[in-house]
Amino acid sequence: MFLAIRELRHEKLRYVMLIVITGLIAWMIFLLAGLANGLNTGMRQVVDQWRPEKIILSNAANKNLSASHLSLSDLTEVKEATNKTAVVQYSGALKLKQSKINVSFLGTPRDAFILPKLTAGRQVEHRNEIIVSQGLVQAGAKLNQLVKIGNNQHKLKIVGIYQTSTYGMAPTIYGDIQTVNATISPETSKNSINAIVTRGGTQTDGASFETLSKMTFINNIPGYTAQNTTLSLMIDFLIVIAAAVIGIFMYVLTLQKKAMFGILKAQGVASNVIIKSLIAQSLIIGVLGMLLGWMLLWVATLFLPTAMPFAIDYVRFMEYSIAIIVAALLGGVVSFRTIIGVDPVVAIQ
Repeated sequence: MFLAIRELRHEKLRYVMLIVITGLIAWMIFLLAGLANGLNTGMRQVVDQWRPEKIILSNAANKNLSASHLSLSDLTEVKEATNKTAVVQYSGALKLKQSKINVSFLGTPRDAFILPKLTAGRQVEHRNEIIVSQGLVQAGAKLNQLVKIGNNQHKLKIVGIYQTSTYGMAPTIYGDIQTVNATISPETSKNSINAIVTRGGTQTDGASFETLSKMTFINNIPGYTAQNTTLSLMIDFLIVIAAAVIGIFMYVLTLQKKAMFGILKAQGVASNVIIKSLIAQSLIIGVLGMLLGWMLLWVATLFLPTAMPFAIDYVRFMEYSIAIIVAALLGGVVSFRTIIGVDPVVAIQ
C-alpha cells in the first residue's frame, strides 16, 4: 500500500484521468440501471401492487392479458383460492381538458381485494365512476371531474385518487367491470373479463385455463423481457469496458516502469510486493471511480425530467458498485505476468 500511494502521488495526472474515466463509466452504468429499473417498474407496477400468487388467463391467449377472453362465470371454476377476483383491461386515451393521456383502464368487482388504498375521495359505488392514480392528478385530473376515454360518449366521474400505478408504462384507472366493458364497445358483453387474480392455493376445473405465476405473467408483458435484456446487456458491456480501460492503462504503465521494477528487484524487493502495490492501486482507482460515479448520479437526479422513468434500486446499485471495483481489480491482474517476468539486469540496461 505504501508503494501504491507513493506512486499515485508521483503520477497524479495519469491516475486522476483514469479515476475520472472510471467514474464516468460508473455514472453511465448507474444511469442505465436507473432507467432500466424505472422502465421495469412502469411496465409491471400495478401487478406488483396486486400481490397475486396466480393469474389465470384463457389457454389461447399465449400468456397475454389483452388477448385473454374469459367470463365472470369462470370464477366458479377456480377452487381453493383464499381470494379471487375478475379483471378486465382496456387501453385507451383519457381525455382531459387540454390533453389526452394513454391509460390502462382496469375493471374489477367493487369489493375486489386488489383495489388500491385511496389517498383521497372514495371507492367506486356506481356505474360510470372511476378512481385514478396519482400520475393522472399531476397531469390535471381532479376529483369529481367528468372525463371520457377513447371514442366512448359516456362521461366518467373521478371519485377517488390512489398512489402512482402504471401498467405497460401507462397510468392506471379503475372502474367496475360493466363500466369498462361499456367503454370498450356497446356490443361487448357486460360479463366479459380478461383474467382472474388469486391468492392462496389455486386449482381450476377444465382445460380452457392457463394458470401463471406472478413472474411468468410479468415476463410476458409485451416488450418487458426484450427491454430488460437489452438494458442489462448494455450494463454488462460497460462493466467489461471499465475492466478493459483500467487493464490497458495499468499494462502500459507497467511497461513504462520496467526499469523501476528492475531496480526494486535488484534491491531485493520481491515480485509479490510489487504485485500487491498494483492491486492496491487498482482497488483505489475502482473505489474512487465508483464514488465519483455516485456523486455524478446524485447531481444528475437533480436535473432529470419528471417524465423520465428513472428509479434507484439501492440493492442493485450496490451490486453494480461491487462489480465496478472487481472490474478494476481484474484490470490490474493483466500486468501481473509482466511484473513477474522483469529481469533486473535487462530492465536496468
